Amino acid sequence: MQLPTTIGHLSELQELDLRNNKLAELPDTLGNATNLVHVDLRGNKLRSLPTCIANLSKLKKLDLRWNKLTNAPKWLEALEQRGCRVLR
Repeated sequence: MQLPTTIGHLSELQELDLRNNKLAELPDTLGNATNLVHVDLRGNKLRSLPTCIANLSKLKKLDLRWNKLTNAPKWLEALEQRGCRVLR
């Protein structure tokens, strides 16, 4: 399964639950959904994350558990420092 790039057009979207969808990648346009507060990506096949997620300034919770991430990007720490709960 692949998430459509038009996901970024959902500018008022606050919660995004994509758990258990076998996603291997996320589109960079996800960063345009600037009102996202909670993103649940657990149980997918993600090996990396687009940097655009770091720009989601309202994000309070990012669930990445049960994916195939090999190295956590350094910007995850910046998310945590500004108050986002990151579950890995």
